[in-house]
Amino acid sequence: MGESLLNLTNTTLGELILQEERFEVVINLSGDELEDLYALPREHFECDNLPFKDLPYEFRTRLVVLLPPRDCVSFKLTGKPATEYVKKRGQFSAFLLVGGNSNSYADMKTFGSKKPDYDITSTSFFLKSDNWYIKTGLYLNLNSTEKFDHAVKIVSGTYRSLQLDGPYTWKHAIHFMNLSNKIEDVILHDGMLLELEDFNDFFEAVVRYCKHQENATIIIIRCPHLTEAFTPQFKEYVENRTTFAVRFSGGETVVYQSCPQNIESLTY
Repeated sequence: MGESLLNLTNTTLGELILQEERFEVVINLSGDELEDLYALPREHFECDNLPFKDLPYEFRTRLVVLLPPRDCVSFKLTGKPATEYVKKRGQFSAFLLVGGNSNSYADMKTFGSKKPDYDITSTSFFLKSDNWYIKTGLYLNLNSTEKFDHAVKIVSGTYRSLQLDGPYTWKHAIHFMNLSNKIEDVILHDGMLLELEDFNDFFEAVVRYCKHQENATIIIIRCPHLTEAFTPQFKEYVENRTTFAVRFSGGETVVYQSCPQNIESLTY
């Protein structure tokens, strides 16, 4: 799986954010929790860093419970003990990539092998989870609409980048586009199910997204199977109601906020 400029940019931003936040977690402690901390041997306080493993068990558990979800993502990367405690609370990822089959899973494992902030998992493991919080980027490659129905129930987060690979419905796409209020870029791969009678509802949902997602910059729709009626109707609808522009190239529909000359320079 090639790493486009868009992916590279998101990866770099994510790694910078993780480095900034990794050791900046601030927790409000109750009286009992402070007593646990004070009960530690005095020598623990004679150095700058207190190892997580040296904290009392109850304190460690309570610490992880009190962490905001975004901080759980950073905290779990500080070491294996922290990771195990975070997993007891749920699944937290910076970048989550879910492979739809063994081939895509293997490709993604190779792609993210040297990126500690990438969590790459199989569909079966992903669907067994009760909740999964994503902080920076989400790529879902599932092979049925029923599995996307389940993903809707378990995914949350403040991710900035979204990619969906189908089959999925246009309502699934809109849901994940609006689930995070930090969303910047979206790629809807081939597989989106959109019938002619649903065009206007989809157009209106995209318009609302463009108006209300303050950070939104680009949507790439890679669905060449859509009818020829889609492209001109979509362009007219979006451009007449938003500040976004629409262009078509090689079977892709691109909705963008930035200047055309900047969009032309992107490698998808």
